[in-house]
Amino acid sequence: MKLKADCVRDVLLKLEDILLIDASFAFSPVNIQTLCSELPQYEPEDVYYTVYQLIQGKYIEAEITFLPDGGMRTSSITTLTWEGHEFIEAVRPDTVWEEVKNTIQKIGALSVTSIAYLGKLFIETYISGMDFSKIF
Repeated sequence: MKLKADCVRDVLLKLEDILLIDASFAFSPVNIQTLCSELPQYEPEDVYYTVYQLIQGKYIEAEITFLPDGGMRTSSITTLTWEGHEFIEAVRPDTVWEEVKNTIQKIGALSVTSIAYLGKLFIETYISGMDFSKIF
């Protein structure tokens, strides 16, 4: 299975929008089926795989139930972690995201960590007045 950069970004941005804390200050979890319905541009398999990888990378916190055959049956996503928020902030602006995707295509790097790093690097070079395209 291949991790899709746009799906990673869209899943985290959508979770930021739909995850809530209730009146008793408890997290109100979102199940993965709801997340799939909120992101109809992706196949459910892509959303499931992205969620699984985001859990493994500690970008989100969730409870997963597996089927006997090893498949993921359900996932209750409770919150974004600090790393998840850092990722979102690094790639939130569309201009940054387009630069990051162009760079990913040039160098062939596609880990969630490398995507976040490129987003942060682009923002830093933009702030300093450097030309990001000359770095890669």
